[in-house]
Amino acid sequence: MRSRYDIRAVFTAAPDATKPLPFFARHLGLHGIDPEIAHLCRYKNLTRERLREKGIPQPHCVRPPAMSKPSPRPGNRFSIALKATDNSGSRGFSRIDRKEDLTPAAFQRAATTETTGIVIVEELLLPRPGTIAEQSSRPLV
Repeated sequence: MRSRYDIRAVFTAAPDATKPLPFFARHLGLHGIDPEIAHLCRYKNLTRERLREKGIPQPHCVRPPAMSKPSPRPGNRFSIALKATDNSGSRGFSRIDRKEDLTPAAFQRAATTETTGIVIVEELLLPRPGTIAEQSSRPLV
């Protein structure tokens, strides 16, 4: 097929197609991402697990109704995120600013928007007032 159509590269900008694309590239004998790495990157809980194995601190991954009750770092507000493991576009994302809002329903909201049933619990890194910043997160360790 590659020689018949002179295919030299494959590419996707769609997050849902990143998993099959490496298999297609491998089948055509093209350079590309290893299919195992693509699989790990598609599921945030697996990515976190692999990075944790390599000694890099990672956020908690829990399966509702089990809940993690993180506490804020000294001097910081209580601001965490609950995230689905296999969605993009912030589906299932919840920002929790008060301990009282960290409820089974909040965990369930994140868990029902994805396929693994696992929820990532991360401390939010908040921008400084008066600045423009992308919202990101860091592990609760």
